[in-house]
Amino acid sequence: MGRRFDSRAILESILTPSKIIDPKYRYTAYVLTNGKVVVGQTMHVKADHIKARSNARSQQTMVVARDNIEESFPAEVSPMPPGLVDVLSQSRIYDLLVYLQAEGDPTHKAFQKE
Repeated sequence: MGRRFDSRAILESILTPSKIIDPKYRYTAYVLTNGKVVVGQTMHVKADHIKARSNARSQQTMVVARDNIEESFPAEVSPMPPGLVDVLSQSRIYDLLVYLQAEGDPTHKAFQKE
């Protein structure tokens, strides 16, 4: 992450996770024939069903028969909930940014004292 994004872009992604969603993390909304809407990250597509991860934290999955899908479209909400940093102080947010930019490498120059 630290090689691809500057600190502004990383902070923006943390504060407003749904503003730009990387396609590999984007969920799909499936409108079913019974009117129910299910949302998840598509994992497997078979001729008769799809399997999607509905909860990234618990790795919970769901299987939906393709005959029951009326419509599908990319979800507009990121799986990363907003407000995750609301419990952090300003200095902890700064520490998080440095950690992400250094990609967790303790030998990275960002962790070295001057």
